[in-house]
Amino acid sequence: LYDCGVELTAEGQYGRPDYHKHATRGTYSLHSLYFLLWANFGTFCISMLTQPDSQSKIHGPIISEWQAIRHYCVSQVKTMWMYLRNNLSLSDEERSFLVTRCLMNMYEINMDSSGSSLGKLRTREEQDEYETEWHSRIYTPAWE
Repeated sequence: LYDCGVELTAEGQYGRPDYHKHATRGTYSLHSLYFLLWANFGTFCISMLTQPDSQSKIHGPIISEWQAIRHYCVSQVKTMWMYLRNNLSLSDEERSFLVTRCLMNMYEINMDSSGSSLGKLRTREEQDEYETEWHSRIYTPAWE
């Protein structure tokens, strides 16, 4: 499984040793990564369902031309959903609660007029800031 430089094994663990160093530098956890990927691919699925021209905007610039985009996005959503259940040892109810809380946190951050690093990833520092914010303001509070 590979997405945006993230390579995971079939069991949902980091695939490449060189990526493990990047991924474990403290900005987010493997479990918050599952939710991040689930939310990203879920957004792609909703976009393709509600905006017919979005497939051409996603296919190529974001997802390789050779991939069956709809199948790939749905497959990724299902896989991340499975990882959230299996690798966190959550019941279906607990997993749904976690995801709902994360989505609520995302909404609150986006409604905050003071700004957010979400979506501004031009440099490595901005990427680190985004990943830290994702983990600390969206994912971690959902566990409280």
